[in-house]
Amino acid sequence: MVSPISIWRSLMFGGFSPQEWGRGSVLHRFVGWGSHWGQGSLLWPQFEAVGTALLAIIFMAAPFTSTTMLGIFMLLCGAFWALLTLADQPGKGLTPIHVLVFAYWCISAIAVGFPR
Repeated sequence: MVSPISIWRSLMFGGFSPQEWGRGSVLHRFVGWGSHWGQGSLLWPQFEAVGTALLAIIFMAAPFTSTTMLGIFMLLCGAFWALLTLADQPGKGLTPIHVLVFAYWCISAIAVGFPR
């Protein structure tokens, strides 16, 4: 019989090893490709402000705009996240929260793409 604790650990990524995933992942090999760009960019020092502005636009515009416009804003956030990931320093590691945020973003993108 499976214990509730082992089910909980499985659901909460308790056995997730970022290092093992990083060694076997094709996507993780792309992290750091643009690190030379990040050091000379004017955008890089303000990445937190830009990310906050994009999220604020989504939260403020959500009740008043169509799902198409929200989808465009979400694509901008995804592109910004991809740019930050490519320009990040390799070797910082991946935490389970990265996986959960990415899963949430994917589910939200699918929900916007297939409105009811």
